[in-house]
Amino acid sequence: MRRFSANELQKVTDNYNHENLVMGFRHPEIVTNEISVAAQLSGHENTLKLLGCCLETQIPSLVFEFPVNGNLKHRSTFNPTSLSWKSRLKVANEITSVITYLSILRFPGQSCIHSDIHPRNFYLDQDLRAKLSGFIFSMSIPEGKTQVENEGVCETKGYLAPEVF
Repeated sequence: MRRFSANELQKVTDNYNHENLVMGFRHPEIVTNEISVAAQLSGHENTLKLLGCCLETQIPSLVFEFPVNGNLKHRSTFNPTSLSWKSRLKVANEITSVITYLSILRFPGQSCIHSDIHPRNFYLDQDLRAKLSGFIFSMSIPEGKTQVENEGVCETKGYLAPEVF
């Protein structure tokens, strides 16, 4: 990963213009989890690539590739027919591919659950390739275990499994 300076981030984001930012973190432990999972998944073509970080800011800032076509939530809300059926099928296949990859990937002896799958965490690049992001709530499942308890459930409201309630 590349290390960015605070001045570089200020310059490339047009002084932190909200249109050039994906999300903000408030707690360092969330950033640590995001870095850990995103770095390990950077090899998959359907994950938003983590390019580096800036440690000069109060809370470390993460730098990802820029998804020029926005996220699926934004795209489907403002122009639901902007993708052809062929493109929609391709995006659905890519989403399935990366979620499957994540669930069977063996982090050192572990599988991983994303835990916050929704349209806002899928971005489209210049080729309309789906890119998964938002690994802040991801959890590892130790080898030999089939489930884990997460006391700090923080997934996006409206996307929680009924059994969580």
